[in-house]
Amino acid sequence: MYEDLKEKDIAVLDYIKEHCGAKGYPPSVREICKKADIKSTSTVFAVLKRLEKLEYIRKDPTKPRAIEILDKSIENNDAIGLNAEILNLPLLGQIAAGEPILAAQNIDEYVPLPASHIQGKNCFLLKVKGDSMIEAGIFERDYIVVDASQTTPSQGKIVAALINGDDATVKRFYKKDGKIILKPENSLYSDMVFEANEVEILGTVTGLFRTF
Repeated sequence: MYEDLKEKDIAVLDYIKEHCGAKGYPPSVREICKKADIKSTSTVFAVLKRLEKLEYIRKDPTKPRAIEILDKSIENNDAIGLNAEILNLPLLGQIAAGEPILAAQNIDEYVPLPASHIQGKNCFLLKVKGDSMIEAGIFERDYIVVDASQTTPSQGKIVAALINGDDATVKRFYKKDGKIILKPENSLYSDMVFEANEVEILGTVTGLFRTF
């Protein structure tokens, strides 16, 4: 097995398999560099080209990170997400009031995620800070997927909201007597009650990703 591959080729191929199996999409070139202890991205590109020539992988030049494993030692590639379509979702940092939510100045970076895991067509990511939603299974440093097209949530939906044009928060949404109630999912915290004009709903939370 792998008689026609060099040690570095095997390390890269094994890591691509491992990453795809765990996350559902291929790693970036820089991630391969780090994991396979390769100092130059050009070396990784050369390895990928060699793997493709030897028919261990197939790359789609029209899509980022699109690597299909052709190695016959792996069965049913689609079932473990090796051929998954990838979406690059914007990860928002500091959100400025009065600007479109996906304005360039709000975006810290783009994060590749499997399209099959994303609900909605206008989504972005926020990194959770604090422990106010732990009873809903949302923990600090989790990444939540927010659908920016869903800004009129129904009662009890988990939303991302901007308070007084400054602080972004994740809470359950309720509306009562003309006021907006943002309810935490942690018994140590109290409900937050605001006038309607003090809160901007950025979107409804539709998913969550966690790193270890």
